[in-house]
Amino acid sequence: MALLDYFTSRKSNNVVRTSSDRTFSWGFGSGQTIAGPKSIEEQFAISAVYGCVRVITDDVGKLPVRLMKREIVNGIERVTVAHDHPYHRLISARPNSWQTATEFVRTIVGHAALGKGALCVLVRNGAGTITEIMPVPMGAWVQEQLADSTVQYRVTYAGGQQAVFPQKDTLFIRGPVSIDGYSGVGVGEVARQAMTIIVGLEKQQLALSANNGRPSGIVSLDAEQDLDNDKIANIKRSWDATYGPSGTGGVAVLPVSMKYSSMAMSFAESQFLENRDFQIREVARFFRVDPTYLFLDGTKTYASADMTRREHWGNCLMPHVVAIEQALNRALLDDDPNYFFDFDEADLLRGNALEQANYLTKLLGAGGAPGIISVNEARRELGRNELEGEQFTTPPVGGYAASKQDDAEPKADKEDI
Repeated sequence: MALLDYFTSRKSNNVVRTSSDRTFSWGFGSGQTIAGPKSIEEQFAISAVYGCVRVITDDVGKLPVRLMKREIVNGIERVTVAHDHPYHRLISARPNSWQTATEFVRTIVGHAALGKGALCVLVRNGAGTITEIMPVPMGAWVQEQLADSTVQYRVTYAGGQQAVFPQKDTLFIRGPVSIDGYSGVGVGEVARQAMTIIVGLEKQQLALSANNGRPSGIVSLDAEQDLDNDKIANIKRSWDATYGPSGTGGVAVLPVSMKYSSMAMSFAESQFLENRDFQIREVARFFRVDPTYLFLDGTKTYASADMTRREHWGNCLMPHVVAIEQALNRALLDDDPNYFFDFDEADLLRGNALEQANYLTKLLGAGGAPGIISVNEARRELGRNELEGEQFTTPPVGGYAASKQDDAEPKADKEDI
């Protein structure tokens, strides 16, 4: 069914609540609301926010995603890639007519990480098979919960038309945090204070830069001098012409009766860099991104890089990956137990060449133990073509069995040698 066939102007009468019902308002004791970034564009203008979203979307987007098939062969469960299934190519190569698989995954992960969730429309052909998965832009949809506890999604198009999509025709990945289990909480809602402080620090730096790095100050006179407003205006104009933002600068020589006092603190006095670093870490906490991925922490070493990468996977990326896998299983496969979608994180967690060589060597049976994997399985792990021959498709006997065989053979006496 074509996407435009869903256009409708009807208004559901059994809507219980919508995802737009909840709002967050941050303020001080005086009741003044903080004017922080509201739109996605304003949030992306903050380097910490853009960096966190970029880290999450890039790392999840580069993971191969496949449709896997479970089957029983000779009483043993085997899991293989379902290359012949139409949904394997749909999710691994071309989810829609204008996006690659990586671009699609980056889009939905970014929507889920930054906003209330990621919504996609499932387009089907006449036989009911899903042919395209079309992501809906952030801010263009509202989730509506109906009286029977099901949900529907109201999408507003650029021309103002609205379309209502039932749950069965959508793929929805809820944001990482949900207060009611129904709608996600966007990071832009809860992290606005931290973002606002960053914006304030940047504006402070921009103001000082616009003044050529010269702080504001006061030129004061002795109490005995009585100047009228015109003379005071001339002194100010003369000072601005030489030492103001567009002035030539240089060394200021004031009359004995005048004194200059700075009104601004230096970066060191205001702890500008320390405050900025702390706020970047504060934003990173909302996204669960390690500060080392924002080029902030200078303590990372090559010895700790592997552990940092594994913590990044387990604490930051894996929750997004699991949520997408389960949403795909539900929306595309109807939770068919024989099939499941899987993101392959092997490349992300793979160690260096020496560690990988030691790992595969032990699995192949080094050290006297029987082999756990075959040579071809090890070659697949390295991205190499398989070899022909039965000896390469089964785990090697290994030193353990070989030693037993040696013990069983009679040993020749030294006199016979």
